[in-house]
Amino acid sequence: MEQHHEVALDLALDELYLQGATSIHKDRLYLWFNAVRLNKGAYRFIIRRWEKLCERYAHEEVPELSVLEFNGPTLNLRRGAFEGEEIVPMDNWA
Repeated sequence: MEQHHEVALDLALDELYLQGATSIHKDRLYLWFNAVRLNKGAYRFIIRRWEKLCERYAHEEVPELSVLEFNGPTLNLRRGAFEGEEIVPMDNWA
């Protein structure tokens, strides 16, 4: 992965950190990883970058990443809650 692609991935992970979710267009991922199809190594790389980002922001626990699976053009990532955050069903607000 080229350095400017690493920066782009880090920006997407920053969005995930701040907002709890992010979407990355699959074509962009293929370009970043110079691949036609992503393998387990690419997903492991994303997880390691996520762990490093959490460490950089002084979080001892790293929320697990989840993927919303569908046959669309984007990889939709969600993170679990950090300590002090709570994930609440919207029905609670209705």
